[in-house]
Amino acid sequence: NQGVPWIVLTNGVFWEIHRVRFERPVTSELVCSFNFTELQPRRQEDHDKVFLLCKEGVTTAAIEEFHTHVQSVNRFMIGATIITEPVIGTIRRELKKTSPGLKVTIEEITTIIVSEVLKRDVVEGEAFEDAKKQLRKALRKNQLKRKPITDQEPTDSASDSQETL
Repeated sequence: NQGVPWIVLTNGVFWEIHRVRFERPVTSELVCSFNFTELQPRRQEDHDKVFLLCKEGVTTAAIEEFHTHVQSVNRFMIGATIITEPVIGTIRRELKKTSPGLKVTIEEITTIIVSEVLKRDVVEGEAFEDAKKQLRKALRKNQLKRKPITDQEPTDSASDSQETL
């Protein structure tokens, strides 16, 4: 109710870092957890987790970066990325290279990937739909940033083919 975005729960040994989501109802998302007795002083991953809670990590908002990373690199986001049109198109091209004359559609490949390659819990549910929305939004933003080159005239066919790529 006070707008606190992060919660750390601990009993001294087990630590959990949660991100509070101010929705109806208010929920929390587990971002990171670790057992303090099992931390390895030479493992960088363990250093990163403890850094989130130290004074320097809190002042530099390291937890926000970590959360963004965790949201971007998870099974749902990777699953959503795999079934995008550019990736499916690449798979289709590679299949045609292995079997010249092969007639395969993008829909066939998408169906096989969703039903047989990816795990069911990855492609079903709210987290996967959220990842697809986030990916579509990022792709749209990226396309808006690209501006077509219209004020330059191509000098030969090589530069013309490079512009279409």
